[in-house]
Amino acid sequence: LSGAMILMVLTHAPAFTVAGDLKPPLEPGVTAPLDLAIANPHSYPITVTAVSVSVAAVTVLRTGAPSECSPDNFAITQATRIAPMTLAPHSRLTLSGHHLAPATWPQVRMVNSRFSQNSCKGVRLKLAYDATGAAWGQR
Repeated sequence: LSGAMILMVLTHAPAFTVAGDLKPPLEPGVTAPLDLAIANPHSYPITVTAVSVSVAAVTVLRTGAPSECSPDNFAITQATRIAPMTLAPHSRLTLSGHHLAPATWPQVRMVNSRFSQNSCKGVRLKLAYDATGAAWGQR
């Protein structure tokens, strides 16, 4: 499984973006921290109050075609301490840059199944993010 991830970025109200970067390649039984990046495109501060991550799809790394590897081969443990976070106007922060310990970031694990997972070799995960936030000073 490639460590490169395609990221599905969703917008929120107030609109902001969330993306993630999973560095180490996954293999059955291996868990890796997901370094999230949150961007505030506005001219005012925002407070991010919650972020959750899910596996939306699995594609073949070389072609981008859907893979026979199911998203069920992966499990996400949600972040334990990333919100609330206030972002300055026109800023971007990452969990690593915010000096949060990787153990508190979302964790992505490839499940160690008793069934063959050969279809999960050479795949890319498409991750979906669900996040909420408010203009600074609003809740």
